[in-house]
Amino acid sequence: MAKKKMCMPSKETLESFYFGSRLSYSEIGNLFGVTPASVFLWFKKLSIKPRKCGNCLCRPQSEAAREKLRNANLGKIMSDESCKKISESRKIHGIGHKKVRSDGYISLFFPEHPNSTRDGYIMEHRFVMEKHLCRELKSEEVVHHINHDRKDNRIENLMLFPSESEHAKYHAKEKNKHAEHLCA
Repeated sequence: MAKKKMCMPSKETLESFYFGSRLSYSEIGNLFGVTPASVFLWFKKLSIKPRKCGNCLCRPQSEAAREKLRNANLGKIMSDESCKKISESRKIHGIGHKKVRSDGYISLFFPEHPNSTRDGYIMEHRFVMEKHLCRELKSEEVVHHINHDRKDNRIENLMLFPSESEHAKYHAKEKNKHAEHLCA
């Protein structure tokens, strides 16, 4: 069955959703039935500049939350050159096409991404977190699915840990809370 090709919305429409309504690439993609990568390509094609990193987060934050986020954001900023390479890459199904891996995670095709695999794929949940933070993730950083559904890559369902050990500690605490709840 052939995929239905989606017409690209106007520049004004995209800017209204992105800057006016402060929607993410994923949210805009959901409105038009396309992937976040397709929205990314539309923005590149229409020369729509992304929001500045300080403006990416749509909700107000406390000082403690800002400090915690600052510490998590000590990774590398994505260069314009990397973004250009990502947008110019092509394959049979095109850049950004999705595939579900045997372990249940969703991968996106971005062969020029610095953290892509040999066959050109990057994990969608890591890509969503990178776009949310406006930077590349460090290799040791772990993105956790709050509801444990590996296919649910909404930013509200993702949590960033600085290391695998912090992620493991979180799971241990979660397991203890669950055990206490059952015993009570």
